[in-house]
Amino acid sequence: MAALASETLLFDVTTDPMARSEETVSYMLSMSNAEKVTNINITFQVDRDILTAAGFEARSGFRALSSDSGIVWTQLADNMWQGELLLVYLTGNNGFTSQSSADVLDLLFNANTLGDATLEILSITAAMIGEDGKSKYAVVGYTNQSATTVITTYSQYDINCDGVVDQLDLSDAQIVYWSAEDDANWASAKSADVNGDGVVDMLDLLLIYANFTK
Repeated sequence: MAALASETLLFDVTTDPMARSEETVSYMLSMSNAEKVTNINITFQVDRDILTAAGFEARSGFRALSSDSGIVWTQLADNMWQGELLLVYLTGNNGFTSQSSADVLDLLFNANTLGDATLEILSITAAMIGEDGKSKYAVVGYTNQSATTVITTYSQYDINCDGVVDQLDLSDAQIVYWSAEDDANWASAKSADVNGDGVVDMLDLLLIYANFTK
């Protein structure tokens, strides 16, 4: 790969390497080396046989400026679909600046089947404010242009998804003990609510222990 210029705006897409079949799959787009970025247009593709759109969340002060649903979808071939989303930065008039990595978009999907689930970035264009105060296109580069997670069925008691139910799963549940569905950490804590009553409590700990892998 050719060396990137120091002023290159770098994008990266990541996801967890493994995901439960019943969970929402998240693909996070982040950027670094940003200097007065005003808007970002993102196009990506997914296989709708595997992934169905479940929404998105703009981050770091950006917001969607697109259709009512946010993402504009276009069918490519077979059941491959292209999504397009325009993000604008409206916090102040000087654009977004951050040399370190900043999350800008969380794309959410429901898994339709087991196996590999890949999101690929097709293109990104970004506008920025130049030194002369006029708008121009930024030079864009990529750290990762695609991300894949493996959709797998795990025991509901296997909190850390390592294939066994043991003390580590119990410990993970203890870390989020007394978390409830109205709490800010529920997205990460709910897997420990193994009986599905909306709170991680002693009943969940006992159920995990009762289902330790022999």
